[in-house]
Amino acid sequence: MKTIHTLIISSCLLLVFMAAGCTSSAGAPEDADGTLVEYHLSGGFMGANETVVVYANKTAVVTRHGEETLVPLDQMTVDNITGFITSDGYQALGSEYRPAFQGYDLFSYQVTAADKTICAEDGAVPPALTGLIDELNGIATRAL
Repeated sequence: MKTIHTLIISSCLLLVFMAAGCTSSAGAPEDADGTLVEYHLSGGFMGANETVVVYANKTAVVTRHGEETLVPLDQMTVDNITGFITSDGYQALGSEYRPAFQGYDLFSYQVTAADKTICAEDGAVPPALTGLIDELNGIATRAL
């Protein structure tokens, strides 16, 4: 009896993940594999090293200390991310933003989306990138 319940639950979960893979956010600039954004955070006094990959199928994979965590996303989160990466402000960003004075324990951010990669450090993060970084950090926090 326990085996039948396990089989039913496994089948239901498989169907949910298959259905999630069939959805997409309209107008979202995604890669061939459905990737909307790749984000890497590093530095700080604790030596952060996190990667967040957001997919158009409303999932994200957070990698921290070599462990991957699948994070389900709601449509509003995907729409917010899509809005950031398709905005005129994001499209006008350059590729690198470094502060005038280097400091110890600064965070470094690397965002790849919409056919561009942007690198920034604390003290020089442009406003057009701040909202996207906040959204992606929120996803990383959900994986804790």
